[in-house]
This record gives sequence, C-alpha cells and structure tokens, in this order.
Amino acid sequence: MDSLKIKTGTILTFKQNDKINIKGKSILVLPVWQWCLQEETGDEKFKLKSEKRKKTFL
Repeated sequence: MDSLKIKTGTILTFKQNDKINIKGKSILVLPVWQWCLQEETGDEKFKLKSEKRKKTFL
C-alpha cells in the first residue's frame, strides 16, 4: 500500500468478513458475493444494492 500511496485497500475472500487497521491504513476483507452486491460512495461507505431496491418497493 505504501508503494501505491493508498490508505485503503480490499481483500476478497470466500467467506471471511473483517476490517484490518495497520499503521494508519485500512484493509477491508470481504466475501466476493458481498463485494459484488455493493456500490461505493464518495465517503468510502458501502451500501448494498439490495437495500436500495427494497426502498423502491416499499
């Protein structure tokens, strides 16, 4: 992450879900299926697309 000069990163796994903070840097560990259902917002928070769809039907 230092060589790329980024403060956040993502690791895709089969079923592990975690957030790792090391030396002021953040690594999001997500299952691939969950990552596929997400959209990223500008403030680095994620919202599931399915939640967005639920609101349109309610």
